[in-house]
Amino acid sequence: MHKKILFTAIFLIFNLIIIELGLRLFNYIHPTSIFHREDYNQYRGKPNSDSYGYKLNSKGFKDVEYNKKKGEGAYRIVGIGDSFTFGVPPYPYNFLTLLEDTLNTVSSLPPVELINMGISSTGPPQYLSLITDEALDLEPDMVLLSFFVGNDIRESSRHSLKRRVYTYSYLTSALYYLYKASTGLSQNNMFTSYGEGSAYCDTCHAFKSSQYLDIETERSYIFQKNNPECQRNTEDALIYMKQIKSLCDRAGTKLVVTLVPDEMQINQALRQQIMTNAKISADKWDNLQPNRWVTRELIMEGIPVIDLFPAFASFPSDTALYKPNDSHWNIRGNQLAAHELAKSIPDLIEQE
Repeated sequence: MHKKILFTAIFLIFNLIIIELGLRLFNYIHPTSIFHREDYNQYRGKPNSDSYGYKLNSKGFKDVEYNKKKGEGAYRIVGIGDSFTFGVPPYPYNFLTLLEDTLNTVSSLPPVELINMGISSTGPPQYLSLITDEALDLEPDMVLLSFFVGNDIRESSRHSLKRRVYTYSYLTSALYYLYKASTGLSQNNMFTSYGEGSAYCDTCHAFKSSQYLDIETERSYIFQKNNPECQRNTEDALIYMKQIKSLCDRAGTKLVVTLVPDEMQINQALRQQIMTNAKISADKWDNLQPNRWVTRELIMEGIPVIDLFPAFASFPSDTALYKPNDSHWNIRGNQLAAHELAKSIPDLIEQE
């Protein structure tokens, strides 16, 4: 009896090892986003893949191919950020694509090259690495960094950077991915192709209403007045931003930060649901607390800040700017962001 149990245990362990090795080999041949990596490439787009009918470039960015050396007389801007920068809508509707087109109609400006280097599911620690490893090699005149208020503060916290135990095994990582996929908690394609072979839908829901409410509720701590966790996480985020500023200064590159508002800051009905769900009273809610803290510190560092909140908050409430139950801008939201940035960027370029 004992021998049978021992044999079964050895057989099980042997098979688990084979599966583990098989998954590692599979990931080596076909890298996917479901296994842990210590760099910003985990969720990088699949090079040359289709994204809603438009091809990602050979670097996996949602942009056309670009030369490492900028054109003679051109002004080069590199866009850095997370999934807002990478963009959910197809390439022509991305706010950076639209911004580049607009800037190139301004007669007082030199030709503008705007390179989109957005990578989904990244935050300030990864922005720093990407700028260090790749962006500054392109000798940009400006780094336009989109800071998403909703999660870039949390993504900078020391706690969020700790590696989770299950990620040390490829098998448990795969099981966790399957669990998230089966419950609808993950929208990531395992090969990070972002819409390959699909038609884009601007009004389709990414999550069920209850799931999206839970996601937004978890983020809402940053709007609780004088929340110590928000203060600590904001300080962590600003450490990375200051390091990015120092790198850009040494390279002779202007750093400009765009603050991207979370939908709960704009959508009053959603905000009320979140406050009820999180049991936060109105007198404990500060809708602009993170914007105010981040803006104050960045300006003190000499970093120009373009806060998109006022434009989004003043837009007619009957026009959706975010995809339903998604947190990302829809096509109209991207258009508004490009329009607002086009008001400020020319002056920042002409100051050079």
